[in-house]
Amino acid sequence: MVYNIPSAAWGLSVLAACARAANFPPTPSDKTTPVQQRIAVNGANSMSVGWNTFEQLDKPCVNYGTSPDKLTSQACGTSVTYDTARTYSNAASLTGLTPATTYYYKIVSTNSTVEHFLSPRLPGDTTPFQMNIVIDLGVYGVDGYTIGMDMSKRDTIPTIQPSLNHTTIGALAETINDYEFIIHPGDLAYADDWVYNAANILDSHQAYEAILEEFYNQLAPIAARKPYLASPGNHEAACEEIPYTSALCPSGQHNFTDFMNRFGRTMPSAFASTSSNSDAKISANTARQLANPPFWYSFEYGMAHVVMIDTETDFPNAPDSQSGSAHLGAGPFGSLGQQLAFLEADLASVDRTVTPWVVVGGHRPWYSTGGSGNICSPCQKAFEPLFYKYGVDVGIFGHVHNSQRFLPVNNSVADPAGMQNPKSPMYIVAGGPGNVEGLSAVGANYSTNVFAYADDFSYASITFQDSKHLKIDFYQSSTGRVLDSSVLYKEHAEQFLIANAADTVLAPAHAAVAVPCLVPLVQLVHEWWQVRVFCAPCLFRVGRNGLLEGKDAEIGIGIQAAAHGFAQKRRVRHHGHDLFGPRIQFGQDGLRPRHEGLPVEGIEQRLGCRLFGEDGIDVRKVDVRELLGHLVDLGAHVAGVVRGLLPAGVCLKGHAVGLQPVQRGHGGLEGAGHRADDDQIRVEAARQGGAQDLAQLFALLEAELRE
Repeated sequence: MVYNIPSAAWGLSVLAACARAANFPPTPSDKTTPVQQRIAVNGANSMSVGWNTFEQLDKPCVNYGTSPDKLTSQACGTSVTYDTARTYSNAASLTGLTPATTYYYKIVSTNSTVEHFLSPRLPGDTTPFQMNIVIDLGVYGVDGYTIGMDMSKRDTIPTIQPSLNHTTIGALAETINDYEFIIHPGDLAYADDWVYNAANILDSHQAYEAILEEFYNQLAPIAARKPYLASPGNHEAACEEIPYTSALCPSGQHNFTDFMNRFGRTMPSAFASTSSNSDAKISANTARQLANPPFWYSFEYGMAHVVMIDTETDFPNAPDSQSGSAHLGAGPFGSLGQQLAFLEADLASVDRTVTPWVVVGGHRPWYSTGGSGNICSPCQKAFEPLFYKYGVDVGIFGHVHNSQRFLPVNNSVADPAGMQNPKSPMYIVAGGPGNVEGLSAVGANYSTNVFAYADDFSYASITFQDSKHLKIDFYQSSTGRVLDSSVLYKEHAEQFLIANAADTVLAPAHAAVAVPCLVPLVQLVHEWWQVRVFCAPCLFRVGRNGLLEGKDAEIGIGIQAAAHGFAQKRRVRHHGHDLFGPRIQFGQDGLRPRHEGLPVEGIEQRLGCRLFGEDGIDVRKVDVRELLGHLVDLGAHVAGVVRGLLPAGVCLKGHAVGLQPVQRGHGGLEGAGHRADDDQIRVEAARQGGAQDLAQLFALLEAELRE
């Protein structure tokens, strides 16, 4: 939550100059000692281990094995930090794990202990298991400060050591054998609330770092043994949450810096599809390219497909974005539309015969008691249609500091089936584990709300009982008492799709599928123009035979013509489908873009194949490396000849690869005849493997497209 206290922002930069030592946890004498340990599911046969040290490690490594006396395997990773941190964040991925097996591991250090974990269950494993949910969980101690909580409802112990006196963390420790992993969709530690405690003001950025260290030390005894999967909330955005003042934060404490540093290398990307359905495989491959952990990503575990989303940035009017209502100026962390394209491709990839249950976790809810101030309308507009269309079973949110459960609902209308095989998702709010801001009063009820609790700290769990029954429980943290329990019954088809849902780029199962593609990858830059090799939404249908079906298929090419400094669009219709662009013509052989000065034959000669033939092109016979080289060369030619924006491209296994000359300034494209030299090529490396030059880029793309 945001507390609008203007006086709290006073002269932070001035006070920083006279900062004193904050109440940091003690520094170990051996600075390679691991602290703040955490693990996470990292793949179907992989677990990541993260930890911090007080010095940078040349080679941070973890030894592991199935016996505490035989840690015969080793995984090594990287060690990074940021400006204001006292510690370095280390991460390594433990691969080749046998599913659902106890592994032991020891971080390589002269002062570390052996820990253990259960390796991930394979997708499709029907063993029942429990997933715990904590959101809005913060730290207590001398640096902690309560704003709105009754003192009788908070811990009064001045500093919390690993004895775990915090009631929710204590409950997670006491029941650690009952659940298999934890998800935490946003608001960890509440370090940004340091500013509301007058005693912290002179500490400046050190108070922020002290709270982070204290919280993750408190969490380590749990997170070192149970996978801890996180996504962002508003309290991770900057060193304080006062509107318009995030620029006063030091460089290491704005735009989710600690969150990215801590979780960016340990959260999973989307999994490769385990489905036998070719459409699901195509969509899953697309989702893998668009995933951007730790902000948005997914993973599969037994009967569950779990998606984590970012409700703070990277969608229209996102609250923490440059134009958002929180005025924090955060993000973006992906290209335009990337998060929503990821979510759609990911949800479309789920094979319900393998993972019948789909749950999505995010921070800000769009259903809550307490009035409109507690809901995120831009979130609802962006995400809810996809939740409904692809049959999300449970939406998990926080931000409001209490516990709530809602009947299945869509567009604020209760599903008439209730909990018995509804088409709509059910929603919960699990924001009551406890933090320095206190609990939120339940307030005015919402029509589909059936449970709300704000008398004490609480948290939630989901038990995946079998393919048709899912149980949700809320617990009182201090006693373990079950506050509310409900069972959702659902029958799942192979791929769940609501008839007449809002149109998007994806098609239902058993039909040809169209999929969104990669983010921008390469720019050719010249003084007067830019050309970007890009991957845009691919609206061609990909048949089961691997061919692109061009006849009467949905074909969409976004073409923007620049004239007098303004982007103009001209709409053409063919076979009932909308198309954008100048002089798009159709012949017997398929779609052929035409433009003065750039004959069709020239494009086809450079590409080495027809752009879009009536029968499609067999992607298995395309030389990807050669094709991409032609596209880069063609881009320079297009930019030099055409005073407009004319993309050209082909679809490869559901990926649209093309060229987009990008206008600079307000005078249209100029500099005819100029070409980019190799040293003018900039690679905008995707998060999934960075490329430093064209050769590396082509190798990466070729591997992906050939997979």
